[in-house]
Amino acid sequence: MLVVQPHVRVAIMEHQTPFMEPHMQTALLPSLVPVKEAARLLSLSLAKTYGLLASGELKSVKIGRSRRIPLSEIQRLSTPQTKE
Repeated sequence: MLVVQPHVRVAIMEHQTPFMEPHMQTALLPSLVPVKEAARLLSLSLAKTYGLLASGELKSVKIGRSRRIPLSEIQRLSTPQTKE
């Protein structure tokens, strides 16, 4: 199950329509977002986001000339990591 951070939850709600049941609204969420939107969801600058992409720390998908970030990657980076 995907656990969504509060600031990501707000962004997800922007994609919902008022006439749909809540369980149907989540099915309409895009699974890929543009780099600019990913930067906003992660509260990072666009330059830092592109730096993470270049280093391979943030995975992406290239579709034609555009680059998209999976929401799972945004969730992975926004979840605190524990050191063992």
